[in-house]
Amino acid sequence: RRREQRVTVETAVSLGDRRSLVIVAVEGRRLLLGVTPAQVSLVTELEHRAGAFDTTLDRQMAASRERSVA
Repeated sequence: RRREQRVTVETAVSLGDRRSLVIVAVEGRRLLLGVTPAQVSLVTELEHRAGAFDTTLDRQMAASRERSVA
């Protein structure tokens, strides 16, 4: 019998220099993770609806720009 996978990688996007953004599904949640050779960081939890990734990414990028300006 095949075991059910508990963690599923939905998509991964390379950012270069061995860094990437990865969307994983685990225990009914969708998580956006930042991955580097040294660590894995939770960026945000994504909603379960069409376009949620784009909306969340835009929000996170805007917040990041605001923090870097301040």
